[in-house]
Amino acid sequence: MNNFIKFLKLLLTLLLVIHICACIYIAIGQTPTGWLTMTLDYNNEDDKFLTYYVTSFYQIVTTFTTVGFGDIVPLRINESIFIMFA
Repeated sequence: MNNFIKFLKLLLTLLLVIHICACIYIAIGQTPTGWLTMTLDYNNEDDKFLTYYVTSFYQIVTTFTTVGFGDIVPLRINESIFIMFA
């Protein structure tokens, strides 16, 4: 049981860190030349934030677990710096 609690703490901490990084990555990418503008379609305005969040969360998870897939790339220098240290 003690190992399960440790694992649960680790998992929740990891999810919190990924969530914070995803929110920062959204904030950095919301510029006219940012990754959000260049990679996402704005036709569906109803779930724009959900699309931003899921895409950002996906990018952070792939960066944490692999070297990234290359389908979502940082376009500006501050986005690149954030991804290098995330």
